Amino acid sequence: MDIAVFHDHELAVALGALQEIYDSPRARQLCAGLAAAHGVATPSPARVTSLVDAIPSARARQRLLQLAIITALVDGAPERATVSRVRALARALGVRDPGVAVLGHVAAGRRRLARALMTRRIIGRFFLDAWRRAGLAGLRRIIAPLWFARGSDPPVAWRYRALGLLPAGTLGHTLWAHCTERRFSFPGEAGGIPEQLMFHDVGHILTGFNTEPDGEIQQGAFQAGFMRRDGFAILLFVVLQFHLGIKITPVADPEVGYFDVPKVMRALAAGGRCLDLSEGWRIWEDAGRPIAEVRHDYGIAA
Repeated sequence: MDIAVFHDHELAVALGALQEIYDSPRARQLCAGLAAAHGVATPSPARVTSLVDAIPSARARQRLLQLAIITALVDGAPERATVSRVRALARALGVRDPGVAVLGHVAAGRRRLARALMTRRIIGRFFLDAWRRAGLAGLRRIIAPLWFARGSDPPVAWRYRALGLLPAGTLGHTLWAHCTERRFSFPGEAGGIPEQLMFHDVGHILTGFNTEPDGEIQQGAFQAGFMRRDGFAILLFVVLQFHLGIKITPVADPEVGYFDVPKVMRALAAGGRCLDLSEGWRIWEDAGRPIAEVRHDYGIAA
């Protein structure tokens, strides 16, 4: 989800559109973060009569709608009038995003429906990928540890445990220490994170974001940035989970008020400059390399 997608004039139009959706000190911080991602120090919003003419790229229009959804949530659950403006923006842009429906449920207090839509959107991608790779066995390798704290694959588990034998300062050893110190189960162990999702914890290692709520929402934003396939779903998920207190993931408690807008926007922009770790990447080729070297090659600033 690269947010640096607007040309100079388009950026001004996008900022103007976001201001019309919702304006507050925190909403202006989001606009400043978007401008900074484009190398612009002082945002200069503009108004136009036709957004489609002003922003011809469908990708850029989609991104504007997604940013409008997040803007509507910066101060918590939005008013219904704000949701109406987001819906009007979607019509003016000629694009759709399921996040608009989620926003409507949040505004109406239908938190369970918001949660259901987000859960379906997030797990849909990873379930489909697992099915394509390994059928029912692939699905079990995701479902068993996440929802039932089960699952056992000793060869996989031992391979991750052996990362502790690598030299200190390497990516592999640091990941082993990260999981061991926090008593996180490894992939292949009962309740361990599925191997397909291990890039999340590797992201913590590469960025330095902690595993407390303030770090998790930044890591989620970084992950949203590097995911080229529907990264926005991850961004919306962590805002709901760690800012509005709507539990989406089964492995973390919901929290309220951890959306530090400047930090999250910087993490989101940084993720957009990184390669996509969610698409077939595995740690093994980089496990023995120094972390600083991996960060450099992948465009990550700790």
